[in-house]
Amino acid sequence: MRTQLIKAGTLSLALALASQAYANWSNVTDPSELKALHTNTTLNGGEALNGHFYEGGFGTMIVKGVKTRAPWHLNGNHEMCVELREGAECFRYQRTGDFSTHYRAIRVRDGRAIPVTVERGVPDY
Repeated sequence: MRTQLIKAGTLSLALALASQAYANWSNVTDPSELKALHTNTTLNGGEALNGHFYEGGFGTMIVKGVKTRAPWHLNGNHEMCVELREGAECFRYQRTGDFSTHYRAIRVRDGRAIPVTVERGVPDY
């Protein structure tokens, strides 16, 4: 039973990643769209990227249930940077024409693509 669940989970993940890989992605370079992505929105990307972004450059990242203050800013290179204790982590964004809420964040330091969904609204902390 456990083996079947692992196989099913692996297949589901592979299909999700394959659909992301073959989508028609385009770079988000418009500063107003990048700002809108991070103004009173929640970005969900699993454990890799999960954050609440508030107007004015304030943010909260949640990793494995731990909340961390994460101020954000646009750096002028079509990237959004989050200030963490370890230093700045910057992301470029891509989207498909198919979904207005499905994006992928490309982590600048290593090029890792993280599928994210964007939800309007943020919790009050």
